[in-house]
Amino acid sequence: MPFFVTTCDDKGNQVYWEWPVDEHTRMVRVDESDLDTIQSLINSADVLVGQNIKFDFAALRELYKKFGRVLCWDWSKVDDTLIAAHLLGSNQPKDLTSLAMRWLGEDILPYEKQIGKVTQECRRYCRSHFPKWRIAGKDLVEMPSAKEKTWKYDMWLPLQLARQLNYPPSHLWHNALRLYSNVDSAITLRVWQKMKP
Repeated sequence: MPFFVTTCDDKGNQVYWEWPVDEHTRMVRVDESDLDTIQSLINSADVLVGQNIKFDFAALRELYKKFGRVLCWDWSKVDDTLIAAHLLGSNQPKDLTSLAMRWLGEDILPYEKQIGKVTQECRRYCRSHFPKWRIAGKDLVEMPSAKEKTWKYDMWLPLQLARQLNYPPSHLWHNALRLYSNVDSAITLRVWQKMKP
């Protein structure tokens, strides 16, 4: 279930939603009105661009199902940088970090390293101070596809923990996920703009 959704339009305007996660059940607490806004943005977009957008669609579809809704999605206006990367360089890496470096000359790896470092720090803290919090792991029934980087399923932890510990809004944990995720949506669009004919 997604706990963060980010969009970026061709003018560079970003909109994002970050929802709290229940520490004991891992259920995302979504403001249902956000689903209306997201659907409106999807409907009004001329083109929907993503990196492995099938994954994004599946995650959003499950979120909408949770509220008894159907996600309206027009596949005819979808473009995917992952598919384009296969066509334009099948023997080259296709992850977003590699695509950003190849197509834009920009290194976004520091953002992933930062969220990884912060999230793993929070996971260690929770294991010793909040042992009943449901931290991601390969053995959790709700994570059948979890592999080696289970920390990525816990990127909600920094904000949750910052709130739990009453850290000031300026503390990095409040913004770590937003800084990482919003770079992804902006870079994905810019990569596509370079790739397209």
